[in-house]
Order: sequence, then C-alpha cells, then structure tokens
Amino acid sequence: MDTIFRMAEADESTETTLEDEIKQLRARVAELEAERGKDPLTGLNNRLRMDKIIAREISRVTRNGNDKLSVLMLDIDNFKKINDEYGHFVGDEVLKKVACFIKEIIRKADVPFRYGGEEFLILLPDTFVKGAKLFAERIRLAIKEHTFYCTIKGSFNCTISGGVAGWDYHQTQDTLMKRADDALYQSKHNGRNRITVAK
Repeated sequence: MDTIFRMAEADESTETTLEDEIKQLRARVAELEAERGKDPLTGLNNRLRMDKIIAREISRVTRNGNDKLSVLMLDIDNFKKINDEYGHFVGDEVLKKVACFIKEIIRKADVPFRYGGEEFLILLPDTFVKGAKLFAERIRLAIKEHTFYCTIKGSFNCTISGGVAGWDYHQTQDTLMKRADDALYQSKHNGRNRITVAK
C-alpha cells in the first residue's frame, strides 16, 4: 500500500514539475517573440518595432517626394468592461480576433502593430487619408457584425473606434501619431463605434 501512495505522490510531483516547466517555456517564448518585435498574443508587430518602421517609411516617402502615407489608430470600445464581465481569457480572444480581422482586411504593404493594451496601429503606405478611412470602416464593420462567445455568459458583440491621420512634410513622426491619437479620442468622445479623420 505504501508503494502505491509513493507512486501516486511521485506522479503528482512529476505533473507539477511539468506544469512549471511548461509555464517557464511559454514565458521564454513570449520573451523571444518580444525581442524579435512580435506581440506574442496577436502575432502583430509590437511597439518596440513600430518607431523604426514608421521612421523608415517616412524617410522613404520624403525621399521620393510622395506624401501618400497614413496612420490608423484603433481602440476596442469598453474593453475593460469585457475583461471584467467575461474574464481575461475571453478578453484575449477578442484581441486575437480583432488582430485577425486587421490581417485579413489590410494589404500586403500595410504594417499592423499592437500599440498597447486594446489599441492597434496600422501604417498604410501609398494611401491618402480617404483610402485609410475606407480601410478603417471595413475593419470597424467586420468587428461590429461579429458575434463573440463566452461559454458561461453567452454571446456578445463589441465595437471599435478609430482615428486616421495623413502624413505631410510639415510634421514630425510624433506629430503624425498625436494627430491620429487625437482623432481616436474624438471618436470616443462622440459616442464610440466610429472613425474620425484628423484635422
């Protein structure tokens, strides 16, 4: 009988050790993904990589005498409420699905980023503001019409707000980002679930 108990304890100990090792491996994978510029949850570029890519693109359009460049900033509406009501696992699924919609809708040349938390940013080369707004509306509608599911609490919908800003030679990279962020703020302020073009 003692032998059986010892074997059972050994099995439990091995299981706990394996779980710990799996957690450590997952944490290391997340670190490596971050180091190579990828967000581990969504697979999008992370914020560390963003500044370099945007600076490079601004340099390219400036060199070519071309001002066709836009930035689109998106934010999931009431995301804290989704996390509070349905749990962080469901919140993560929402983030992943939004990232999927972004990847499906944008073009090959466009560069998506997870900007932070529930915010996303998309760099749209060779795109004027009017075209960027159309992309933003397609993403907004796709998310609005999608039904999310939670096994415990049932289905729910969510929306996004966005801000679009176009590049011109009289601004810096920081100014471009601030204008997109201000436009996003206006979308939130005016009732959410809308896209605003920066003035």
